[in-house]
Amino acid sequence: MSRNDTLTVTKKQFLINFFAASIGNTFEHYDKALFALLAPFLAPVFFGNHPPLTALISTYAILFFGFISKPAGALVLGCIGDRKGRRIALHISLIGMALTTFFTGHLPTSTKIEWIAPALLACSRLLQNFFSSGETTGGALLILETGKQNRSVLHNSFYECSTILGILLASTGVIWLAMQGTITTQWRWLYWIGGGTGGVAFFIRFFSKETHITSPPKWHMLPFIWNHRLTLVIIVITSGLSYSNYYMATTLLNGYLPFINSITQLETMQLNSFILVLDFLLLPLGGLLSIYFAKEKLLLFFASSICAVAIPLYSILPIATLVPIIIIRSIFVILGVGFSVILVPYYQDLVPKKHRYTLISLGTAIGSQLFGNSSYLSLLLFKNIGWPGAPALYLMTIALLTIITLIYVPNKVLPKKTVVQNN
Repeated sequence: MSRNDTLTVTKKQFLINFFAASIGNTFEHYDKALFALLAPFLAPVFFGNHPPLTALISTYAILFFGFISKPAGALVLGCIGDRKGRRIALHISLIGMALTTFFTGHLPTSTKIEWIAPALLACSRLLQNFFSSGETTGGALLILETGKQNRSVLHNSFYECSTILGILLASTGVIWLAMQGTITTQWRWLYWIGGGTGGVAFFIRFFSKETHITSPPKWHMLPFIWNHRLTLVIIVITSGLSYSNYYMATTLLNGYLPFINSITQLETMQLNSFILVLDFLLLPLGGLLSIYFAKEKLLLFFASSICAVAIPLYSILPIATLVPIIIIRSIFVILGVGFSVILVPYYQDLVPKKHRYTLISLGTAIGSQLFGNSSYLSLLLFKNIGWPGAPALYLMTIALLTIITLIYVPNKVLPKKTVVQNN
């Protein structure tokens, strides 16, 4: 595939595109992180008639509803993005997320309408996942396709900072309410604020500009997916590892550590903010690595490292004090940053522009839902096995699958000289 499918706009317009894409991405990850971070506190509110661990597992299980809506949203928004332009798809994505997030703050709890409350919560997650499925990929493409190609990973690393910023803002809000002792009654404000922020981001998006979009020929879904099955396999599995490692380090451990360690819920949330700041600072450094090393080699190195350290580090958690816990979580974040920052530029090498939005959005949506919902499966493993290191088995399995995929599949998608190409 030719790499001359990218048009460089003026520096000023590129910065506008970068800001417009980043603010929407910040809001999307604020919303996504908010539910996961609030899960330990929402569990007794929406599943109050269940034991604590069962209630927490049930709350995390709602994340699996995205397996239905997120790939569907990726197909719809991806097709719009490829045929009508990145900006149109991103506008639809953002306004849908903003409205759904705002109305989530109005949901009644189980004390008022019993089982209907968690059902409505699940429905809100269905809609949020549908609209969010095209946001991160669309924003990244808006930036990468209008920027200098030899700086694609570096640009993506700074774009990924907006991901962490959104999660950090959500974490700060949750911690503040937890410290005030009002989180079970005031959690709605966090959703209302998020919905309002999404409205502001929607307005800013009008100033963005993209490269010319040539409408690709019409295609049928099943033959299209079959024809690009190997590319989708790569995206699904690699994005699955990125999501699962990240959510285990920054979300799962917030609710999991108090079950296996003497650390309190508030202490884990405060520690999570430190982890997010570390992630934010490391992302640009991760982007610089691609200047010196090939993307494929970096992906294999970080996937292998995650696989190697998973069981030893998770096994230490029950007896670890605060400092070792910080170190363990930091290791997973460092490895995760090195892996995830390369992914979208790597996918850009594999996918032609005319189908890029659809394929990357769909593959990422499936990967994030099929493998990335690690909190629920990890807690289920722990509940059934009873071994505190059980979540590591899940993470190690995804890492091994990623290593095998990266070694054997890319050569069947593109000629070897293209696959190993580095910007």
